[in-house]
Amino acid sequence: MDEPEHELPMSTGWSTRIEDGFTRLIETDNLLLSSVLIAFWAMWIWSWLSFGGSFLTQRHGFIMEGKNTLMITLGAGSTLGALLVPALSDRIGRRKSMIAATVAALAGTIAVVAFPGVHPAGILLALFAMTFAGAGSAPILFSLIPQESSPRGMAGTAVGLITGIGIGVGFAFAHPLMSTFAARFGSSAPIKAGLIFLIPMFLLSFFLKETAPDGEEE
Repeated sequence: MDEPEHELPMSTGWSTRIEDGFTRLIETDNLLLSSVLIAFWAMWIWSWLSFGGSFLTQRHGFIMEGKNTLMITLGAGSTLGALLVPALSDRIGRRKSMIAATVAALAGTIAVVAFPGVHPAGILLALFAMTFAGAGSAPILFSLIPQESSPRGMAGTAVGLITGIGIGVGFAFAHPLMSTFAARFGSSAPIKAGLIFLIPMFLLSFFLKETAPDGEEE
């Protein structure tokens, strides 16, 4: 496990400390990598938020009567994921948890995209896995890794910096890309593109440096 960098000297002037802090944040590999991962995460999430409903209706025949069950499934997956995945990362490490969460998101998305004839219960199970993984990976990416990778006294700045960069870049690219895909190839195209965005997210997770107190040593 990599130790966080030492606290910035208190004797240094305030403006110098801020400048040095930002320099350290920008030069920290884990924070840069987290920003990239958040950008891919945001594009995957955006594809479902914008086109998921029409995709499920057209491809899997979800109708109004079944939407209560759908919302319960998504809510349960998100709640349990947000509770359990970060807790699991305390045991097995942030990196392994991110890899496992991305695999679950990939598997769930592939099942929904590639198998239109699956029983509705199977689709709900796949959507549960997706939301469990998506909501579970968010606290690790947005909070735990930046706080544990940043210099002491810069945790809040680190969280804000990588969240702003990752979400800003992800959503900025997601809107024109997904809208173009939908216009040219149909409403299922953004969902398939979202699946593609999970692949670099999975691969890049292997390069995260472990920061959990009980995580494996590097």
